[in-house]
Order: sequence, then structure tokens, then C-alpha cells
Amino acid sequence: MRIARLLTVTAFILFGIAAYSTVSAQMPRIGFGLNGVAGTQDPAIGMGFDARASWPINQDFSIAGGTGVIGYIFQGRDGSSYFLTPQASAIVTLDATNIKSPYFIAGVGGHFSIGSKDRGEDSGPTVHAGLGWAFMLQQTSIYLEVSPTLVVARSAASVLLPLRVGVVL
Repeated sequence: MRIARLLTVTAFILFGIAAYSTVSAQMPRIGFGLNGVAGTQDPAIGMGFDARASWPINQDFSIAGGTGVIGYIFQGRDGSSYFLTPQASAIVTLDATNIKSPYFIAGVGGHFSIGSKDRGEDSGPTVHAGLGWAFMLQQTSIYLEVSPTLVVARSAASVLLPLRVGVVL
């Protein structure tokens, strides 16, 4: 498990260095959102929030890094658990000139238990790929995104289906 965490952190650092050197002249866009998660693990339903910074390479391609927290709280305080979900992603926008722009998102990340030792077995590195829509306003955007995620835990793999909605500043 320590090796998986070390590899994930190393990937984020290398991805950040490459992103900074490639797009240092571009201003990052920062997004904040809420997400609902359904999954194959127990408990299966969770709620959370996330934040992401993206750096545009050109009009159609961006790289992004962010993190979120998911709380599985619907079994009460004694049955609740929380996970940290860092991600590094590539985003391809299909029609950046349209007011409603569809985009593809894919990347790697992690799904790490925080504050609950008995849920450590559900932690591990992740791979995600999904589809989203950005609705352009004046200077900001509203986004809706679904990004199925495969979590490779210590003894089993599970699938998460997060549905995110938020605003990009």
C-alpha cells in the first residue's frame, strides 16, 4: 500500500512539474464542485466535494490536478467513513467555441481512507475516464461530469461512479 501511495504522489509531482513548465504563461482555471458517488463497495453511496485546477495547453486540450473528499455517511455516525480522492487528468474539449461544450476527461489518482483504519482495505490507486459538459457563462462556467473510476485496492478492485456538478472560475 505504501508503494502505491508513493507512486501516486510521485506521479502528481512529475505531472505538476511538466504542467508548470509547459503552460507557465497560461492562467489556470479553478473549479469547485459537489459530487455524488455510487459504487460496488460497501457502503455504496457517498457524497462529497472536490476542487480542481486546470491549465490550458491550447483551445482543445488541458491538464488538470485536484482533490476531493467523499463521505459515506448514510449509515450513521458509527458507520461513516471518509476518503481523500486526488486526481491528475487530461481534458479534451470537443467544441470549445460552443456555449455547451462537451469534453472527455481521463487520468490517474487515488482513493485513500482518512480517519478510518477498518476501511484501509478499500484504499488504492485509481484510473478514471469520463464525459462532461461545460456550460459557458460570461467569465465562468458550470460543469456536469460523470467519470467512472476503477479503484485497485489491496485485495479487490471496485468501481465508483461519481456524478459531479460545479463552477469553474
